[in-house]
Parts: sequence; structure tokens; C-alpha cells
Amino acid sequence: MTTRIVALLDIDGVLNTRYYKIHVYDGIESLDPNNIKHLNDITDATGAELVICSAWRVDGIEYVREKFKQAGVTGIVTDVTPRKVHGETRPDVIQRWLDQQENEPRFIILDDTTYGGHLKYRLVSVESDTGLSKW
Repeated sequence: MTTRIVALLDIDGVLNTRYYKIHVYDGIESLDPNNIKHLNDITDATGAELVICSAWRVDGIEYVREKFKQAGVTGIVTDVTPRKVHGETRPDVIQRWLDQQENEPRFIILDDTTYGGHLKYRLVSVESDTGLSKW
């Protein structure tokens, strides 16, 4: 059996950044094409699936897929993490998602926050002002 490769992806601060929204689109929410290019480089080179751990997941997987298609994302969004239960952090939700998988995938986490515990070794932490473009 082939091991899945997954990129658990936050969106705000990783693909859409404060710098891009303020300086390029005057506050209109958008996904930075430079960050999309870097995400595409990662998924094209590794074949990683995208699992959304961002607040965007509450709008549903089809919403995210459509926004990503419009932005030129080449990676395939295969899942979203579950909603938070009272008191859970994003790392807790990611761990719950991992626990639900039949076989744990090889994975990285792309986020603009820091993590403690064992997941910190899987985290690619980016600056929220510039996102993945400076990775």
C-alpha cells in the first residue's frame, strides 16, 4: 500500500496575507499568486494532497475547491479537518484528524502560528505578513 502524502494547510496568513491584501488589493480578500505558486511547487513536486485545517473549512470543501480553482491551485483538496470541540486548539484538531485515518499519512503542516508538542516537528511556520512566498 502506498503511503499518502498530505499537506495540512491553513489559508489565512499562508496563502492570503496582510501585506498582499493591504498593498495589492486595498483590503479585498484574495489569495496571493506568489504564495499559490510556492504551494503548487510543493504539491507538484511531492504529489501531496491538501487537507484544509483553516477556518475556511467551515464553508465546506466545495467552497474551498472552487476558490482554489479560481486562484490556480494545482493541488487537490481531499479533505478538511473536523470542527473544533470546545477548548481544542488547531493542533488538537489536526491530531484528531490524523487519528481518524486508517493509515497515518506522511505529512507537513503549513501554518502561520507556532505549535508545541510532537506536531511542531511537522510544522512549516511562515510569517503571516508574507505567507508562503518567503518560505
